[in-house]
Amino acid sequence: MIRASASHWLVFIMVIGAPRMKTNSQQTITSHAYQCDKDGERIPQFLIDTYTLTGYSWNWDVRRWAGHRYYGHFRQSWRRSDYVRVWENKAGEIVGVVHNEGDVPYNPWVEIHPDYRHLEDEMIAWAESAYTGRKKDGKRTLEIFVFEEDTHRQSVLADRGWAKTEHSEVIRRMPYAPLEEPVTIPEGYKLRSLVPGEADAANWVTITRRVFQPDCDLTALDSGPYRVFQEESPWYQHDLHIVAETPDGSLAAFAGFSVEPTNHMASLEPVGTHPDHRRRGLASAVIREGLRRLAAYDVEVVYVGTGGDMLPANKLYESLGFTDVKRLVMWTKHLASS
Repeated sequence: MIRASASHWLVFIMVIGAPRMKTNSQQTITSHAYQCDKDGERIPQFLIDTYTLTGYSWNWDVRRWAGHRYYGHFRQSWRRSDYVRVWENKAGEIVGVVHNEGDVPYNPWVEIHPDYRHLEDEMIAWAESAYTGRKKDGKRTLEIFVFEEDTHRQSVLADRGWAKTEHSEVIRRMPYAPLEEPVTIPEGYKLRSLVPGEADAANWVTITRRVFQPDCDLTALDSGPYRVFQEESPWYQHDLHIVAETPDGSLAAFAGFSVEPTNHMASLEPVGTHPDHRRRGLASAVIREGLRRLAAYDVEVVYVGTGGDMLPANKLYESLGFTDVKRLVMWTKHLASS
């Protein structure tokens, strides 16, 4: 097995810059609409296997996939076949997947086996025909993120009329080493794991709404989808979901880790601090506590993703050791008027 390590850097560059197509370009490839029962567990294994080949989170990691498959309204929309399609080779092995992120079909993600990159034009063409786009600058627009070194995909997009933008996101990683010093937290707060059950599910929804969707109203029913994710996702680990609790029992900050054991990698997602408790070092504390607990697992590398323009977050991750950075650049295409 190929493990994630510093040596994979060159492997990653080779994969995205000079795709290996010769042995598979003549194979018979078929595609079908996503079938939850048939493909739901095969796709995570495909993501794991392609990480083993590339040594980098070039495709989605399984935690991110599970978050959309099991959580909330995503759970319902991903049971539909409209916006998710699977490509297979003659042996019935998954070699590519196109899917959306969220319930609005405007941002296709292309997950691909490195030996089948010749399929990308077909996969992107399918997304262009299947996705309705979203209203942006008065036009229906599609968006796709591409690693800035991925000259192959950029060429495919340019030939299909897509345009590069200035917007970007970044993926950071660092080799894992157990923390030696104890984790400190400001007075009045305490660190703990989330506890299975309705109370912490409600607490979790309350703080995540304040962090990510501050203008949304919260109802007691909103904790239900999160509990489904807790109970059904094989990639959710309560002991690695760290929160900072206030004296009144509410949550002030959070950091969630998950471990993918085959490739000895962990991902950090999500991270946030309640607006009333920022600039107190709480985000650093919950992340460091999660990193400390990863010592109980066989982890070699840890990943985290952020927006390219999220300066405070990127500064924090840089200070914690996430200094290996790869940038994803957004490309867009306006859809023809119907």
